[in-house]
Amino acid sequence: MAMAQEFFDEGYRHHMAKEYEKARTLYLEAAKSNHADALHNLGVLYENGLGVQKDLAIAFSYIKLAAERRFGYASEGQLC
Repeated sequence: MAMAQEFFDEGYRHHMAKEYEKARTLYLEAAKSNHADALHNLGVLYENGLGVQKDLAIAFSYIKLAAERRFGYASEGQLC
């Protein structure tokens, strides 16, 4: 998990610098280890079309996965 956190932290720095494509790449690396914050932030990128084509279905999938990793469950009513 330590490497996942490093990928996430670096991705977050790129995200804040509005370098969204690089952030996405690093978040994907962290997500391979089920890093909940990386999954959530991937959802945010897709939700807002930041460095990727806007896709609400993909955004929802990533945010749902993040909730499942963080809380062990997720449903539409619990995400809103």
